[in-house]
Amino acid sequence: MGPWRLRYASDAAEGMWAHITLIYPFRDSARLDAETIQGIENVVFFFESFPFSLARVEYFRSPRVVLYLAPEPAAPFRALTGAFEETFPDAPSYGGMSEVIPHVQIADEDDSALLGTIESDIGPRLPIEATARKVELVEHTSQGWSRRQVFTLPGSA
Repeated sequence: MGPWRLRYASDAAEGMWAHITLIYPFRDSARLDAETIQGIENVVFFFESFPFSLARVEYFRSPRVVLYLAPEPAAPFRALTGAFEETFPDAPSYGGMSEVIPHVQIADEDDSALLGTIESDIGPRLPIEATARKVELVEHTSQGWSRRQVFTLPGSA
């Protein structure tokens, strides 16, 4: 997964690591004050760490073609997103899409042959087992993406 993502995911070129987005866009860096940090801590407090697997290769087909890995179960990620949207109504994920689909983006390319090659390479390596242990607040600066703060989910070892 790593080499494909590094080469073909547009956000990876700016330093973004593989992740499952909860809220995007969130708040401008200038608005990340103590009240915002406290709000994030309050949300995270109510969610335990949880196991998940990246089990399938899927595609978004509009506006660009995006190949991604779908986490199972997806419900805990949706619940976290919902809790953040409730706490921060000024920051609905993906501009307020009716259904946020948790995913790990691998490539955003319009070359169907290339996407088929990536899928053929990654598919047999699935599932990838993981545990969600933290929520990261990241920001985009002139140097690229960086972690601003990390919030540990309760129950993480």
